[in-house]
Amino acid sequence: MFGKITRQQVNHHFNRAKDFLGNAYTRSRKVLGSIDSGIQTARNIYSVVAPVLGAYGVKASNNPHITKALNSYDTIRNYIVEKHDRVANDLGRVRDTLAKKKII
Repeated sequence: MFGKITRQQVNHHFNRAKDFLGNAYTRSRKVLGSIDSGIQTARNIYSVVAPVLGAYGVKASNNPHITKALNSYDTIRNYIVEKHDRVANDLGRVRDTLAKKKII
């Protein structure tokens, strides 16, 4: 059960884990990109419709709930983008170090 661990075994399992995480990342990024696109479309529609509604006496241009929701979304989005960039940089350093040591 517990024998010698070979470089090929480590490489094989590393690649399997990398493939799994890569697929999860790709799918998550696609879903989050779709959500972001939807939010941007809604934001554009709101910016066009709000002045028209204002002309009819509906106070839509400075709705505090919509403003708060958009600000909260922007905060969350910026946090995710910042963490994504940090992880991408860290993984790049790990990959380069492993390659220099001829592990992968």
